[in-house]
Amino acid sequence: MILTDAINRDSIHANGLVGWWPLGLYPDARDSSEFGRRGTLQSSPQQSVASHRRGVLFDGSTQRISISRGTVFASTSAPFCVSAWVHIYDFSPNIYPIICTLKTSSSHAWQLSLSNSMSYLGVVVGSATSWSRIKSNTPAASLTGVWRLVEVSYNGQGATTDSNFSGYVDGAPITFAAAGGFSGISNTTDIGAPSGGGASNKFDGLIDDVRVYNRARSPAEAMNAYTQRAAGGYGDLFQQFDVPMAPLASATTILPQITQAYMRSP
Repeated sequence: MILTDAINRDSIHANGLVGWWPLGLYPDARDSSEFGRRGTLQSSPQQSVASHRRGVLFDGSTQRISISRGTVFASTSAPFCVSAWVHIYDFSPNIYPIICTLKTSSSHAWQLSLSNSMSYLGVVVGSATSWSRIKSNTPAASLTGVWRLVEVSYNGQGATTDSNFSGYVDGAPITFAAAGGFSGISNTTDIGAPSGGGASNKFDGLIDDVRVYNRARSPAEAMNAYTQRAAGGYGDLFQQFDVPMAPLASATTILPQITQAYMRSP
């Protein structure tokens, strides 16, 4: 049997994919998109399991994954989309624990966060300068201690116009409103912490299946990503395995083990 990182290019979820970190499968932060932007684990976050789903567990303190420093994933003049499965344990003492930051074409990184603070409540996105700072007002209780799929798209038509952003939680649309201001952070791409490993707003919980696209995605695509359950929840984007000329006894012995290891449900 040969395990493969290859993506299924026929999947709608492969269209425009410029970064994909399926941390529940590969806790070494490899990028399973065609671009190979492998992350670097800082302070050794480890793979863990919650509610039958795998991800990388961040301690809300020193741990993060830093990604290729040179790539601009979020330009004010071009569309993009970012999504991740998240299971947050605790918001305190952070104001808006950061799921990931994206290097931008402006001065500071763009960030995707969660918050239980009224000024940033729910899913909150933006940057210190040049971008809208908006929140979903999703009740924090509905985001805590459970797996949620969070997705946000920008259509490229003006980074300071709130209506140019669309968001989804578990495939369902969310409505954005103005949020409080963000502190300036360095302009890099990271998972689980402020860009560059800042001292506050680090994520306490598990993160999995971080995807970045160079296009805005549709509501139907967001819902489809949430409802797919094959390949451990990565859906038809992930080509799980290839079994060329495998003896029947070997295949029937190994395949159930792989299926069980990759299985996850929300």
